[in-house]
Parts: sequence; C-alpha cells; structure tokens
Amino acid sequence: GRAVLNYERARLFAPRDADLRANLRAARSLMKQKDPPQRGNWLGIGLDSLFKYFTLKETLFLAGTAYYILAVISLACIFFKKYRRSLKPVLITCALALVVMIFPIKNKASELESGAIITAAVTDAKYEPREASGTHFPLYEGMKVTVLKSGEGWKKIRRSDGRIGWISVGSAEPLCAGPTRP
Repeated sequence: GRAVLNYERARLFAPRDADLRANLRAARSLMKQKDPPQRGNWLGIGLDSLFKYFTLKETLFLAGTAYYILAVISLACIFFKKYRRSLKPVLITCALALVVMIFPIKNKASELESGAIITAAVTDAKYEPREASGTHFPLYEGMKVTVLKSGEGWKKIRRSDGRIGWISVGSAEPLCAGPTRP
C-alpha cells in the first residue's frame, strides 16, 4: 500500500517517467485485489486517459495558451473584418480545446485535493461512521479512493466504481498532504 501511495504521489509530478510507471505497475500487480473499473461518462474517462501523461501544471499551461490564442484571435476578428472568415476555424478550435480541457483539469485537481490510497492490509467500508455498523464492502491495501468527508475518526470515501462507505481515519493516506477538509 505504501509503495503504491508513494508511486502515485511521484506520478503526479512525473507522469511520463517510464521507470516510475513500470514500478507502479509492479506494485499494483502485488495487490490482493485490483481497483474496480472506473465509472463515469465516456467523455470524461477518455479525456482523462488522453491527459494522463500531463501534470496539472502542464494541463493548465495548455489551457492558458488556448485561452490567450482565443483572446487574440477574437480581437483580430473584431478589428480586422476581412480576416474573419479565415480566422473562424482557428477560433472554434481554440474554444473547443479550452472547453475539452476543463474535464481533465477538474479531475486532476480533485485527485490532488481528495485522492487517497488504502494503506491498511484490509479495511471494511461501513454503511455508517460507527464501529457497530455493518460492512458495506472490503477495501484492500493499495486501492485508490476519493475522500468525500472526514472527521471524528472516520472518512467517507468513494471507490472508482461509485460505491460509497465509511472507513477509519488511519486506513488511508492522502495522495497530496495538505489541510484536511471537514
């Protein structure tokens, strides 16, 4: 679990490092159970896989570049009417690129803010934040989850397949250490 956690943390800063990806695959191959398949819309999943080799900073740079090109071409269309027709395809392309980049930026920022890796060998996700509550599903060391809420010794988490449960605070470590959300 700790190896997967640290490789995932490193992947946030060096997503194209071949050795890092190979080591992460090796660590994940030793997991007792794999992460369930990701649920979501096909566009979001496709864009995430397209931008997985970029850091958040690089993705923001690309979006900023598209924004500035869009602004310059918009101004050119306003001031140079004879070039409007030829600049229109570039304007539309930049606008679409900007809109498309919103999904990966949102998902990368969300992963930084609330992503976590299970570090306990096995932990039970409960229906409610009480020890006496029934087990909803098991979570195994190395599985990736999203922390929705935390407090009073419990974290409300969501697996990649959308199932939600409560785990004890010590069962998972955040991908990005920082202030915790209430």
